[in-house]
Amino acid sequence: MKELLRQKVKLLNDYFTTNVFLLGIVFITAWPLLLWTVPYFSKWNWPVLGGSYAGYVIAFVFFVVVLLYVVKRIRMLIYAVMVLVVFGLGISTLYGQYGYKDLVKDYFGLVSDLQNQSQLVSVMSSDHEPFINAIKLQELISEKSAITRNFAVKAATKHFQDKIDKPADRKMVQYLSVFKEINSKWVYVADPEGEEYFASPHETIEHLSIDGRFNGDCDDHAILMAASLKFVGARVRLVRTPTHVYPELKISSEEELNRIVNFIRKEAFKQEAYNNSIFYHTDPEGDIWLNFDYTNNYPGGRFLDDNIVGILEF
Repeated sequence: MKELLRQKVKLLNDYFTTNVFLLGIVFITAWPLLLWTVPYFSKWNWPVLGGSYAGYVIAFVFFVVVLLYVVKRIRMLIYAVMVLVVFGLGISTLYGQYGYKDLVKDYFGLVSDLQNQSQLVSVMSSDHEPFINAIKLQELISEKSAITRNFAVKAATKHFQDKIDKPADRKMVQYLSVFKEINSKWVYVADPEGEEYFASPHETIEHLSIDGRFNGDCDDHAILMAASLKFVGARVRLVRTPTHVYPELKISSEEELNRIVNFIRKEAFKQEAYNNSIFYHTDPEGDIWLNFDYTNNYPGGRFLDDNIVGILEF
């Protein structure tokens, strides 16, 4: 019995122990592999893995174990390849071409790109409570106001216009421009204690003439953002949590989502969104809704609260 146990321990020890070099290969391979698979965990709604940080840890451990098994069995091939790579990079560096620094830069660039696209996707249930004050909010957001319309048009064309490479991107750029114009000037001001006050979009816009800022709480922001986006052709909705209300922008397809994510990260909000994931929801019909909340300084920022109790579409 002791001998059998000793043999099993030896097998485990042979399986997991290796030199530092091979362990480095395992970890630098496992990390981008995990980031590449993250979006599929939630998309496929896998048990344990889907949408859970604990699931990502489990997946990372799984990749490490599998890669350890692989590198142990092809380590001589790995050594040979690495000798060739080191030799080739050394020669290339001497001639002032692609060198070690470029390799490291490209690796971290790959990791950054994968992390940027490893969105935490919540597949939303269709079973929610009635949206509180739904009729009032619908009236305010659907209000036909020349003040709101003129603001929306100007906001949609104020930022990023030089980044439009093709007509198909024009709407996307305009929606992001609206976000930039509103969120860059938003100052949170709470409602009176024990009261709920909803400011109309044109009322909030009038604050600009006082100090060049918008003022209000989360529902005032959501009303202005949703109304402005609607005036420039966007589909929007409001999402309510127990303590918060925020707007979301409808994305027509995964292709459009990839385009807007790349534009956010590489063009419009590259400083704000650097090394941060883009967050959105997928509803039961498969529609994609991008977070346009004011709690982040770029579209698709982290959700303030995942506990959704109501949805109001327009």
